[in-house]
Amino acid sequence: MIDRPPALVFVHGVGMWPQLFNPIRRSLRGERHLWIRPGYDGNAPAPSFEAQVEALEAVVSKLYPAVLVGVSGGATLALACAIRHSLGLRAVITHEPLVGALQPSLDERVRVAGEEISASKDLDDARRFLQRLYGQQSWDAMPYQARDWVETVLPVVASEVSQFAMFQPTLEELTAIEIPQLTTVGSRSGAERQSVAQLLASVGARKAVVDGSGHLVQVDNPGAFIQHVESFAERLAVV
Repeated sequence: MIDRPPALVFVHGVGMWPQLFNPIRRSLRGERHLWIRPGYDGNAPAPSFEAQVEALEAVVSKLYPAVLVGVSGGATLALACAIRHSLGLRAVITHEPLVGALQPSLDERVRVAGEEISASKDLDDARRFLQRLYGQQSWDAMPYQARDWVETVLPVVASEVSQFAMFQPTLEELTAIEIPQLTTVGSRSGAERQSVAQLLASVGARKAVVDGSGHLVQVDNPGAFIQHVESFAERLAVV
């Protein structure tokens, strides 16, 4: 039993405007923190995926106990922390993380994209990657501030895609996660994302489908995502 409710720490993905979490954060009770990842909004970039995980672990340790709420790349970082049994981590909520070669086609797509963007050094390639990642419908639905912000961080995006391709968990590592997990997937998301959610459910995560959503859940259906987060947090309170 913990002495106080855990802090919710929101973790954004690659090229994802952190403020997209604001409606979700404001609707939830308790202590809430938005973590701006390395490389974004004036923060020094991280040289590797490992360094990003270590930076997030420092936040979790400081806020103990903490629950990570990650979307896309933020979900991948949260999952990595769960695998590492990060000090102070109470639970993780992950919306459509990567699981490396455990989902081969998704892994190959991200790896090839990272290699191509790194080789071309063309920021238009980085923008097109984000549009494919989010889906055109969700991209078009983003507030103009988010799309304007993307233009300022495309160099970070270009370096980060290949970093996230380096995350290669094993099935044994996922099975050994000891803390509660909620993994969500959008009802509009493709078969690759659905299979990731099913994989995580098979090793102990609670799975929920967010109706009317794709990868960019903060834009597609934040209200439904809030309900899933609240339900999961209420369960934590009695564990």
